[in-house]
Order: sequence, then structure tokens, then C-alpha cells
Amino acid sequence: MNPRQRTTSLPTGRRSRLQPSTSDRLNLFESPAKKSRLGGRSDHGGARRISFIDHPSFYESDARREILEVRVPVAQSSSGAATGSTPFFSVVRSVGTFANEEQLQLFRLMNLLKSMACTKAVNLDARRPNRRILTEVNALLARAGQVRDRLAEANLRLVVSISRRLACRCYPFEEVLGDANLLLLRAIDRFDYSRGFRFVTYATQVIRRELVRQLLKRQHQLRIQEPVQAEWLRHEMDRRHTSEARLALRFKQDSLMSAIKRVLPERERKILTLRFGLEDPHVTLTRDAIGALLGISSERVRQLEKQAINRLRREECD
Repeated sequence: MNPRQRTTSLPTGRRSRLQPSTSDRLNLFESPAKKSRLGGRSDHGGARRISFIDHPSFYESDARREILEVRVPVAQSSSGAATGSTPFFSVVRSVGTFANEEQLQLFRLMNLLKSMACTKAVNLDARRPNRRILTEVNALLARAGQVRDRLAEANLRLVVSISRRLACRCYPFEEVLGDANLLLLRAIDRFDYSRGFRFVTYATQVIRRELVRQLLKRQHQLRIQEPVQAEWLRHEMDRRHTSEARLALRFKQDSLMSAIKRVLPERERKILTLRFGLEDPHVTLTRDAIGALLGISSERVRQLEKQAINRLRREECD
């Protein structure tokens, strides 16, 4: 953990960390017991952890007053925003960016508000929290959340730019963009503004590093899954082809037996049936065996076999 990053635990319900949405921050301390009686004993244990980047100026009255006077710029909607775009991309097009000095002031304000909330929350009794202190801490965190959201909106173009470069078949753009937005919020919470670096540089490294790690993980999983899927598909195609071939053979065999019964006389029909195993594929006889069975020579069997085949061919041509 960054030695300048401080955390404190606050009494609340089961949630374990500060949520990014403003509505959650406004209801930060609302537990099931508080709904019926504010300050009552909660049946569910747990602690809210709020982290911030500490700075010596937070403990100087003049510097603190100067930081608190910083006003959060309101997002101005641009008239050139596309009307057919989604709400997210409308925000990306409409919200302007900040200069580096303006961003540093907002980071300083956000961390000061969290520091003040943590200082007040230290005196809270987990069993019977004070109503006034809860209200003050809630208000400080709500204002810190507004600053955080404004910083996130101002850096959405950076998120979209990185996501477009890393999107691919195994990591679709929508999923990359969602992960990048969460990484942007994490970078805002962990950025140490006092070191003199630009937030864009820090956020780019944090977002790109984690997204590349996720991309490599997905590619590795895809390399493992593709051979298995290809083998399954090959087996399925072979099975289908075998089934189709059997159906075609069965259809041809039924058509042939129908033609044999309709065209050939009884002796020629019997010769073809025994010679080629049309009724039972496992029973095929030689011409000598068929001749002995019918009381004719093998040469006569050959002649009748040829004659029967010619009749079937003429029937097929007709």
C-alpha cells in the first residue's frame, strides 16, 4: 500500500467498499437497523473502508480553506453531439477535458473531503452512531463522489481511445470499454497528485497494463478451447456425413429392390439378390453356389446376371 494512502473503517451494513455511484455514497451508512431507527444497533456486522491520499496541507487551516473553495466545474453539453449515439458516447463527445492544474486541484479537493470524513468518522460509535456526525460524513462523501464523477467524465475520451486499440475478436469492444471504465475509477482513487505526474500518464499505464493482461489471458484460453472445439466440430461433421451417407444408401437400396421386383422375372431377381446380398448384406454367394442352388451352370448364372443388370439400366433410362 502507498505509505501516503490512509484508510479508516466506518460502521455500516454488509457492504465492504465504497461504491462508485453517487446514490450509494449518499446512503453510505444506511443499514437495515437504521431504516427503522437511526443510530440503532445493527444486526449485521461489517465496516466501510474509505481510502484517501494524505497530504500535509490537509492539516493547515489556511491551505484547507483554499482547497475547499475550489468549485467543481459543471459538465457543459456540446451542441455538436451526435443525436443518434448512445448516452455514453454522447457524454464522451459533450464533456470537455481539464488542464493538468485543474485536475490536480480536483484531486486535492476529493482527497481532502475524504480525509475530513474519515476524521469525523473516527469518533463514531459502531453500536450507537451520532446522527449529526453521520449526516456530516455522508455530505462530505457525497461531495467527494461528485468530484470523482467529474474527473471520470473528463477522462472518458482516454478510456475510449485505449479500448478501441485493444478490442479484438476474443475481447469485444463493449467488454474492453466496461473494464476500462472500472480501471479509470480505480486510478482516480489511487492517484497521488503530490508527486507531480500528470493523471493522464498514470491512468494510461494503469488501464493499458491491466487490459493487456486480460487480453493475454483470454487469448490463452482461446488457444486452449479452439482445438477442442475444432475436434468436436470435426467429429460432429463426420457423424452427420456418415448418417447422411447411410440414409442415401438406404434410399438407393429401397429404390433398387422396388425396381427389381417390378422389372425382373423371378429367377433373375433371385440371382441378383443372392449375388449382391440385397436382402442380407452378410449373405453373398458365388456364381457356382447360385448355379448349384438353381440347378444351372455358373456360366448361365453369369448370363442371367448380365441380362438382369441390362434390364435395370434400361428401366432407369426410361
